[in-house]
Order: sequence, then C-alpha cells, then structure tokens
Amino acid sequence: MDEFQIENVLKDFYENEHFFSQEDFLYFAETDEDEIILNNTFCNDSRFILISDEYLIKKYFISTKTLFKWFCRLSLKLAKSKTFRLSQKQLYISFSFLCKNERFNYLPSNLVSFGKHYGFIDEDPYNNEQYIFPIVYILLFMNGTKPNRVINRIIEKTSSSKTIKNIKFEYLCEIFFEEGLLNLRDRESYIIKSREGLLTGNKLTLNEIGIIKNITRERVRQIEKRAWKKLTHNSLSDIFAAALICKIISKQGSLIYSKNSYEALLISFLAKCSKVPILNCQHINKLILGDHLKNYCNFEASFQITKYVNSQSFFEQLNSDKSICLIKKDLQNLSIAISEYCKTKLTKEQKVYLVLKEIGKPAHFSRIAEVYNSLFPHNPSIERNIHSVLSREKNGVVWIGIRGTYALKEWGYEHPSDTLFETVKEIVQNKYKEINKPVPFNVIVAEISKYRRIINKNSLVIASHCNSYLERIGRDSFIPKESKEKSNKGGFSV
Repeated sequence: MDEFQIENVLKDFYENEHFFSQEDFLYFAETDEDEIILNNTFCNDSRFILISDEYLIKKYFISTKTLFKWFCRLSLKLAKSKTFRLSQKQLYISFSFLCKNERFNYLPSNLVSFGKHYGFIDEDPYNNEQYIFPIVYILLFMNGTKPNRVINRIIEKTSSSKTIKNIKFEYLCEIFFEEGLLNLRDRESYIIKSREGLLTGNKLTLNEIGIIKNITRERVRQIEKRAWKKLTHNSLSDIFAAALICKIISKQGSLIYSKNSYEALLISFLAKCSKVPILNCQHINKLILGDHLKNYCNFEASFQITKYVNSQSFFEQLNSDKSICLIKKDLQNLSIAISEYCKTKLTKEQKVYLVLKEIGKPAHFSRIAEVYNSLFPHNPSIERNIHSVLSREKNGVVWIGIRGTYALKEWGYEHPSDTLFETVKEIVQNKYKEINKPVPFNVIVAEISKYRRIINKNSLVIASHCNSYLERIGRDSFIPKESKEKSNKGGFSV
C-alpha cells in the first residue's frame, strides 16, 4: 500500500462513529508488510485512541472526532435530564453505545482522560465511582432548545478539522466572539466593548465614551441598551454561548477565573449574553461561573473561625455539597484562596486558637509561639506577646494548671478552680477521713487525675512537701495539719 491508500483508510475510519478493532482495518491490507504498516500507523496516529481489552490481547480504536461528538451529545442528554453527575456504572452504560458489536467489561481510563482534557468530565475527588460534568452545569442555565443549538454549532465548527487535537478552543472562542459582534453596528460594537472593558482592559463610563464619540451621555446609554437587546436575542446569544463553552473547554472545565484580567472581562461578557449567572468574589479576586457557591462566598456574614481557615477541611466541605460542580483543581484553588483571605481577617486570639488546633494537644506557650510564626509568617509575634494573648483565655483557650501550658476547652480541659496546693490539701483531707491514717504520696499521685488531666510530677512533689496545709509524717506520707492539732489536744500523737 502506498501513502495515498493508507491515508484514505485513515480518513474512512476517522469518520467511523463506533469503536473498531484491529481486524477491521487490517482487512484492507494486501500483504504482511501492509498489516505491519497499517497497525503501526493506527497506533501512532493522534486522530485515534487505542484501547486494549482487559486481557491486553485485542486492540480497539476510536477516532477523537467521534469521541468528542459523543461527549458533546452526552452533555446534551444530561442537560435535558437536569443532572450534572453520573456514577461510574451510568457512564459505562452510556459509553457502551459506542460499541457496535463487542462491549468492554470495564470503563477505559483513557476515554475518561480524553473527556477531562476537554473539560467535559472530572472525577469526584472523594468518590472515584462518581463523575461531574462542568459543561452540563453551564448548559442547565440555558432555556429550551438553546443547549442543542449551542452544542451543534460547536460540533459543526469542529467537524471540518482534520483532527480535534489541532483545534485551539481558545482561538475558536475568539472566532465566535467576533462573529457575534459582526451583527452590531460599528458604533454599537465600540460602545459595548468599551463598557465591558474589552478594548483596553478598563471599563469606560458613559460620559467617557460620550466625550470620545462626541455624543451625549444619554445617547451612549440609548445605543448601549439597543445593542444589549440584540446581544441577548436567541440568534446572537447562541453564538456567544458557544464562545463561552469553547472557553470552558480550553480551560479543561475550569469555571473559576482571576479578576482584573482580559479573560475575566470576556467571561463576564459571554456569561451576560448567554444569561448564565456569574459570582463576583471580590474578597478573593475571583469570578465563578454559575451560582453554586453563593452561600460560601459571603465571608463577612458567615465567618466562623474554623469554617474557612483550614483549606483542606473547607475543600472537603465544598466537595460534600452535591449542588456544587467544580473540577478538583478549582476546588483546591478556591479552598486555598478563601483560606488565605480568612487568615488575614483573624484576630490574634483566633490565630492562637488555630495554632492550638494545629498542634492538637496541650502545649507550652514557647511551642505555641513557634508554630504561630510558621503558620503566620507575615505577622510574626514574640513569645511574651503570645503568652499574653493565651492568658486572656479567649475562644475556648484555657490554662490547664501547668506553668505556661494551654489547651482547648473542646478537648475536655478546664481552668483549675483551685491552686495545686489547695487541690492536694483536699485530696489528703478526703483520703485521711476515709482511711484514718497518713496518706502516702503515691495515693496523692493516683487521686490527682480526678482533678486534673495533666500534671507535672515535680510540681506535685512541691505541692505536697511544701504545703502549709499539710503535715508530713515519715518520709512520704501526709495528714492535714488541723488533724494533728486535734490529735494533740485529745492527748494522743499520730
């Protein structure tokens, strides 16, 4: 077979709308050498994805064009059924329709990887058997047959390409954008671009545009209103919605964009034309497509000390909310951004609380100061200041009765109501009444745990041997002083 014949075989199979096997294209080989050439060509051609069966014996192929169209059509089906989540089993059932004769016993991972690359699908970070569909989530905001018109427009635009992998969806987004603006008059296009910041990166006021165009501010407003009426009409709105989907594809399904950039201005404009809501999170300098995070981005109203500061726990909280449709990368970046913002709003007492949460057990103020400076390097503090903050015992921080050592009430610790000397006195009095003989030091050690969870043994030795309320008997036993005085008055010694 010559190169022309081989290319014709490749073209034919590139249009194939199902999986095909190695045997299917080897049918065109006339010699053993042709078989080797065809096999190597199909295995190395970027227009096809190779999949082996679970025993790695038989080879199957599917064209990237077919797979892209399949993900597009799957997105439409999901949008129609108002869902943007599928289980692994549901995805496998949908995928099996690509198989003409034989079916796989598993869901090929490289097919999922293809969908992830183009932003159609992503795995649930905490459930490998669940998948989310970001593009479907955006399509759900579009009414009636609009999703069909938008997706079919994208399929039509990409079908003429030799290979899906050569398509620059960022560029395709710009093509749709410019195509939509061609339906406006020059003055309308200029005013819309200026107002949306798509000319210079800065949004111009009505007055500024009026000065440039030598017309009144009111006239600019009228032209802008007329232009927006055109832009949101179905025929034009479909074009801008296609541009929006292409933008999401180019970002591999990301729905979060940094503010103060041309990209954010373009996304805002396309979302407005497509009637897709967009959340402006000023605190973290982000724009988020959709309305799934509106309850999470009002930090000032809903701030709780541990709710947002720990990025991992916030990531888990977001991921557990099934109304949210964000790829793992978006969830991670958003969690970190919110965590960093909230750290800047913490009081020193709140920061100290978080440091103890990080340590996870009672700690001396010197250790707390060390961890504090590692967690908040941009706002360091000396040990003396940390000790001062701890001693205020705010936000559930308590001194536990050991010099310079603090813990959290939520761990079950309390500020001792009595001094250690008074506590030892109470133990000796109670045990003396019970046994009516001197109380050994090891009994005091055993009883102290009923009063305090942690004790410094050296402090306990001092509180026993140097206690003005106690009298030492022998080497290591004690009685209350008042008991000795009563004994002496009664005419007997202890």
